[in-house]
Amino acid sequence: MHFLTEGHILVAGSLVLDILPRFASGDGDAIARDLLAQGRLTESSEFVIYLGGAVGNTGLALKRQPVRLMSKVGDDRVGAIVQSLLADERVESSLTVVSGMRSTASIALAIPGRDKSTIHLRGAAQSFGAGDFTAEVFHDTGL
Repeated sequence: MHFLTEGHILVAGSLVLDILPRFASGDGDAIARDLLAQGRLTESSEFVIYLGGAVGNTGLALKRQPVRLMSKVGDDRVGAIVQSLLADERVESSLTVVSGMRSTASIALAIPGRDKSTIHLRGAAQSFGAGDFTAEVFHDTGL
């Protein structure tokens, strides 16, 4: 069921490649110490890679509605991965590829028993602003 009678929902702004290593449950303090210890290997049970930021989180949560996503990526491998993941979602999108700029990415460290910490690379998506909108972007946009 669509809650809009006309047009798409436009979600524009930050689009982030999020990488989340999962740690086996255990002593979070020991895992945290191992992460920062020189010469140590800390094992992960899996790496989850997903799209985050306002566009990745909100935009993809709305994909049952007619939604259009808009953001920027760099011309790097991270940007290529973001474009591939977005294509897999089969939603309408408009990504501007910014030459010579890195894409936005984060590594989230969710250690058992601790608050999440994030290593973040500000990139092309953070340069998205009002100047990126044109009148045609709003054609057929209801929200």
